[in-house]
Amino acid sequence: MSDADERGWVLRGGGDDFLTWRTETGAPPIEMRDVFVNHESLVFSGPKIDERSFVRPIDSAHWRRPSRYAAFLLKNAIRRTVNVEEATWVTNNFSPGNYYHWMTECLPRLLSAGPRTLLLPRHYQHHAYVPFTLRAFPEINRVGWIGMAEKIRVGRLTFLARREPDDEELGLTAQRVSALITGSGPKRVYLSRRHAARRRLLNEPAAIALLERYGFETFTVDPSDPAGQVRAVRDADYLIGVHGAELTNLMFMNPGAKVLELRHPIEAQINDTYASLAEAVEVRYTDHACDLAPGASDSDWDVNFADLVADLDRLGAKLQQWIKPAGER
Repeated sequence: MSDADERGWVLRGGGDDFLTWRTETGAPPIEMRDVFVNHESLVFSGPKIDERSFVRPIDSAHWRRPSRYAAFLLKNAIRRTVNVEEATWVTNNFSPGNYYHWMTECLPRLLSAGPRTLLLPRHYQHHAYVPFTLRAFPEINRVGWIGMAEKIRVGRLTFLARREPDDEELGLTAQRVSALITGSGPKRVYLSRRHAARRRLLNEPAAIALLERYGFETFTVDPSDPAGQVRAVRDADYLIGVHGAELTNLMFMNPGAKVLELRHPIEAQINDTYASLAEAVEVRYTDHACDLAPGASDSDWDVNFADLVADLDRLGAKLQQWIKPAGER
């Protein structure tokens, strides 16, 4: 593997030395021989892309377009080849840059990891939560980060294809990551999306003032501090947040804790991602419909990206039902 090391692959050490749609249930690992993987999270043999690289038919159709397929052939013809004897693969086109998909899909699959070398596109390395959470998986002791200028030829690839993790896998994943954290956090937490590009709560200052009457502390996720967001949530008895990846952290809460999701009001377009996740880890889930921001589109999936406005009277009534003011029993 010296050739790979010279191209910037990262060897895992211990502790601080480490540089670095849920679908079918129970799908077993797939062993593939003499295949390639690349920076775009594609698995292929010669000119043929393996369909298991994609989550939905529409994603596969994108790469069948003549222009995209021609680009695929050209780029992989000129990329240098790095040979690896055996490795594990967990990513697909739905995974890049998304905390939810990494935490609830990729990591649980690593519980079934085969070879102790894990291959990942290099851009994963720039998300602090990826190298951080990999420390919780001693099954993997070496990570190969695939750059844009190379493709990796693998003699034996253990392909942990996309599937729905069962509740036990999600729970064990959460336990492992939580064990990396020291210190404790508050008991009542509001997760702010004030720095997000979409789905922000426009009247958040007034909402925070209301929540503070119930003892909530506001936490804004710092992407560079994955340990901080786990610590902020795992001891909470109550968690509130707008629909978004930050709510993935509910998986670290104790069974019986409560989460309230603030979400858009168009029922037909509501994504029940966090309701399902809460059920899997035995957290009690409630939702609360907010209003769309003035001028926001309510068509198709645009509504899922719109900013929101919370009716404080309705939210206050929901809190009265859901929780007692701080200090009351």
